[in-house]
Amino acid sequence: MPTPLNECCACGEDFASLAAFDAHILSKPADADFDCLQEFELRRKGWVKDSRGRWTTPILAAQAERMGAGFRKAA
Repeated sequence: MPTPLNECCACGEDFASLAAFDAHILSKPADADFDCLQEFELRRKGWVKDSRGRWTTPILAAQAERMGAGFRKAA
C-alpha cells in the first residue's frame, strides 16, 4: 500500500486529494470534537476507492482524470 497522502487522524482513511479529504469532514474548525464521514457513509454517498486505495468521489475522480489528460497532452 502506498504512503498515505491525505490521511484522516480520526477515521484512519486516506483520500485521493485535499478536496476529497475536506469534503469528508463534518466538523467546523472551531468544534471541540472532530467529526467526519465513516466508511459506510462514504459508500452510501457514492464515494469509491481509487487504484491506490484512496477515497474519492466520482466527480473529483473525473476532474482529476481530465486534468491528467491535459497534462499528458502537454507533455
